[in-house]
Amino acid sequence: MLFTGERAAAEELGVTRELLRDWMRKADFPTPKRKGGAFVFDMTAVRAWRDAQGRKGADPNSQGARIKQAQEVEKLKQLTIKTEGDRTRLDRLQKELLPRQSAELVISTMLTEIGDDLDQICLSLPKTSGVPVAYQTALANRLKEMTDDFRDRTVTRLNAALKALSDTANDRKQ
Repeated sequence: MLFTGERAAAEELGVTRELLRDWMRKADFPTPKRKGGAFVFDMTAVRAWRDAQGRKGADPNSQGARIKQAQEVEKLKQLTIKTEGDRTRLDRLQKELLPRQSAELVISTMLTEIGDDLDQICLSLPKTSGVPVAYQTALANRLKEMTDDFRDRTVTRLNAALKALSDTANDRKQ
């Protein structure tokens, strides 16, 4: 059976590439052929040489195997820590988005109120035909008062909402 490459041959034998290279330096080691710059090993001959030398592949209970297993466990721990960190960052980002939801609610409420107020203004407009001038003047003044009052309430609500959002953002940063 032929294996191309040191890594494949070493894995098949259960040894490291370094140990395989050490064996290759031995005078009686079966000489691998070259194919495109890579070694091609006759695994039957390499196993026979290894067995004749009394050498074995890595013991699964050896220190090297235990170190490799410990490294895999450590990688899993690091991945778990990274996942937990990602989850924490996601939670924090979701909390930072809550002020946005609050702002959207405020804006939606205000837009509804604007629509309601405009409906009231339209309902209060009388038909112009046959309306005395004094009444039209009074109506114009009343409409001006209503729109000024609406504008003041809107500015007050927006300022309060912006302050609340700013305070919430500052509290989360601390």
